[in-house]
Amino acid sequence: MDTEVDAAATPRQPDHPARIGPYRLLQPLGEGGMGIVYLAEQDEPVQRQVALKLVKLGMDSRAIVARFEQERQALAWMQHDGIARVYDCGTTERGQPYFVMELCAGEPLDRHADRRRLSVRQRIELLLQVCAAVEHAHQKGVVHRDLKPGNVLVAGEGPDARVKVIDFGLAKSVAGGDGRLELHTEVGQVLGTPGYMAPEQAGAIDAPVDTRADIYALGVVLYKLLVGALPFAPRELGGGGLAALARLLREREPARPSTAFGRLDDQTAVAAARATSTTNLLRVLRSDLDWLIHKALERDPARRYATVGAFADDLRRFLHSEPLLAGPPSSVYRLRKLLRRHRGPVLAISAVLVTAIGGAFVALDQAQEASLARGAAEANERQATELAAALRSKVGDYDQLAGVVLLAQAREAAAALHPGWPAQLAALEHWRQGVAAPLLAMRPQLVATLQSLAAERPDLEPAARQFLASALGGLRDDLERFAGEDVPAVAQRARFAAAIGAASWHGEAVAARWRAANAAIAAADGVTASASYAGIPVEFDAQAAIGLVPIGMNPVTKLWEFYELRSAWSGDGDPAALPIPTHRPDGSIAVDGASGIVFVLLPGGSVELGAQREDERARRFDPLAQDDETPHRAELPPFLLARHELTQGQWARLCNERPVAQRPSRYAAGADIAGRRITDAHPVEQVDWHAAALLLQQHGMGLPSEAMWEHACRAGRDTPWAPGERAEHLHGHANVLDATCARAAPDWGQGEVFDDGHIVHAPVGSFAPNAFGLYDMHGNVFEWCDDVYGPYGAEPRADGDRVNRGGSFDNPAALARCSDRSGTPPAGRDGSLGLRAARQVNRPAAGR
Repeated sequence: MDTEVDAAATPRQPDHPARIGPYRLLQPLGEGGMGIVYLAEQDEPVQRQVALKLVKLGMDSRAIVARFEQERQALAWMQHDGIARVYDCGTTERGQPYFVMELCAGEPLDRHADRRRLSVRQRIELLLQVCAAVEHAHQKGVVHRDLKPGNVLVAGEGPDARVKVIDFGLAKSVAGGDGRLELHTEVGQVLGTPGYMAPEQAGAIDAPVDTRADIYALGVVLYKLLVGALPFAPRELGGGGLAALARLLREREPARPSTAFGRLDDQTAVAAARATSTTNLLRVLRSDLDWLIHKALERDPARRYATVGAFADDLRRFLHSEPLLAGPPSSVYRLRKLLRRHRGPVLAISAVLVTAIGGAFVALDQAQEASLARGAAEANERQATELAAALRSKVGDYDQLAGVVLLAQAREAAAALHPGWPAQLAALEHWRQGVAAPLLAMRPQLVATLQSLAAERPDLEPAARQFLASALGGLRDDLERFAGEDVPAVAQRARFAAAIGAASWHGEAVAARWRAANAAIAAADGVTASASYAGIPVEFDAQAAIGLVPIGMNPVTKLWEFYELRSAWSGDGDPAALPIPTHRPDGSIAVDGASGIVFVLLPGGSVELGAQREDERARRFDPLAQDDETPHRAELPPFLLARHELTQGQWARLCNERPVAQRPSRYAAGADIAGRRITDAHPVEQVDWHAAALLLQQHGMGLPSEAMWEHACRAGRDTPWAPGERAEHLHGHANVLDATCARAAPDWGQGEVFDDGHIVHAPVGSFAPNAFGLYDMHGNVFEWCDDVYGPYGAEPRADGDRVNRGGSFDNPAALARCSDRSGTPPAGRDGSLGLRAARQVNRPAAGR
């Protein structure tokens, strides 16, 4: 979908209307292959200027709008400074689809960079902003599918420059249901931007179009920013339609950036626009950036960066002269990076090291510079090989220091291989055989070297021997920990990945459960499923269901509930053999320390949030809170939310690859508080926002947005607390600061008049649920939300506090109101602050 905006676009064509619905067209902003973008003014329900994209006649209007309506549900999850919002869509009287978007100032990314002669570093720093925005979208389940400089606008100058990614979701709306772009049959035009299209998106290979298609496009954007050209020339891309494009991407590898730059006719002008010389730009490209971009542009998605975050991390490593994940597999390369990064300490430790190693690498760099000066298009491999051999013969044992960097990279690679689902199985096995095994094979040689260093070594100065013994001894110890912790952790993840497909989808019994669940949710007849599901775009398939097993419809709420297997699996045995809980007649489910997460499917929709009918007591307690609780509406897609706060047992099992992190709670299992024993069924607490968000993300879950949280807490009510108008109505429904607490811990403050029977947190599910069947939404422990804290409608600070909701055992009922909000620094930890898991419902069913 071509959406680049050109300020010098032609005037509005006379056959376009002056008004579309509540939008008055003011002037054209630009024209692309898909249609024309207008500056428009919205009259109602709010007055504002917007950008309105009018799709050309001849496209399948109904299909486009239907697909966009599905995608808009996912777009509602996104709240990021770097992403332009999409407000509305519809069809004109003439049958033309239109999309209404946030009006963004700025100019396309490449134009901004060239006009301001930004350096390579400055261009990468801008791209890192783009990566942050795209990563946020991916975490919310949204793939852009048309990333290119024209869809990234930059406003501001220098350090104040900020990017805004536009057209999120529109590419999928114009694409087919499988994400591959279709041909515009009337004019034979490919819908999309061929130069930035991943091979799987164009049909060149048989692979799903997922977040890795955006990683490919980001690699092309970086290529364009640095080289000033695309990996494939426009003359190679155009004219032949989708089939020709697919053949090109299937049969040809893109030239490395340094090679492409060396072929340019205007090298001097391109280098000048990057504030450098031709020689320096070629040298910079030929080093790490060649490898980095090559990995992003791999034809096979499995060989690209696994996430946008991993791609961004390598960009940061480049900026800090650290080894890349995408670097060539050369120990000389790793060692050179290690020495450059730690040049100061190395100089102080050993003059021998500087002379032997530093000098050799200086010679290598000088040889490369000389080669560049002679205009060579490729590095002199023979000379580099000879220098590397000379280095190894001269310093011998120092070459083993490459293991320090390789080990760090192995750990980083393992951390990226989440969640442990079938799609990761091949990558996990490759890590074990191709990454971990060679590292572990170093150990005998390392031990032999350390033994030799313990003896007199006439070939080494004492300072050099001491440096080597210390560095290699640390590496030996790290490798032992790696063998005892990291390798078993990845092996456990692989075992779960191998078993979970059959356990949650492909097994005959569980497949029958999913068929029944899908049929009931689709019927929404009030008998087999809640009527609130009517019309929502949900149908679980193999991807959406991974790791889950249907429990069934809650007989009281009529909402469907699902069991999350990883949170119940201790690491031993077969996940398929885990017992699946069942509902009691009153809708409850037995919960103990071994129980996994139970998710409730909430239909979402248009919901009213904020202070609605606050009573006098609540306002008197915290009058300033109302400023943060302005009533407003939000659109929520369907989502899964845990019935209970995450328990200590569930936390331990989810992070059982790292036992040191299993027991963070202040009031931990086994402790005795005033005669009440804490168990694994109590909520986990004293975990910071970063740890909570990361752990859930590693297992395909996440923290709820505060809109999701409040909607779930209210359960259809507009009272201050879901059970009623007054704090006393919480009796039997919540664990807050009560009379017992006030007597036992008077410094906590005045408690409520009722007694809930607990001083600290209670086992989850100890009190009555709300109308959605959710427990402890009021009290017990505060719960982290995904959002940055700030007044509704204000621009949140990216480094600001994070929202927590729901009150706790040591706070009065006023702070447990449905609308009450508070913020805590993301690194904050407290014995009354825990979390509740959420999970997106992916792949909405087509046509519903």
